[in-house]
Amino acid sequence: MTHVPLTIDPQHDLHDDSTQGAISAKRRDTSDPIARRDLFLYLLQGSAVIANEATSVETAISSALGYLCHQLDWQVGHAYLPNANDRFVSSGLWYQDEPDRYGEFQRAAESQHLRL
Repeated sequence: MTHVPLTIDPQHDLHDDSTQGAISAKRRDTSDPIARRDLFLYLLQGSAVIANEATSVETAISSALGYLCHQLDWQVGHAYLPNANDRFVSSGLWYQDEPDRYGEFQRAAESQHLRL
């Protein structure tokens, strides 16, 4: 497993909850199409900020993965990258809130190659 230190705190919300129109990804209502769109834009904005502040592609992916997992209350996240054979392969980059808990899952996922 490749571990890249986060360049920003993944628990940092881009918007203060006291501001009008702030979106809290953890308290989202995704049954409404507008709320889903707003959540998507909120997460996209956060990921863009992280990518722009990163000093490498690996750091950008790792930091954005941590941010998204935290915002969406996901316990584990894994990034795949496309290869020259039109498949997605493991990047080796993971977010895990309990690293020892998902070892078997991690080994299985890293051996998978997904079609584009």
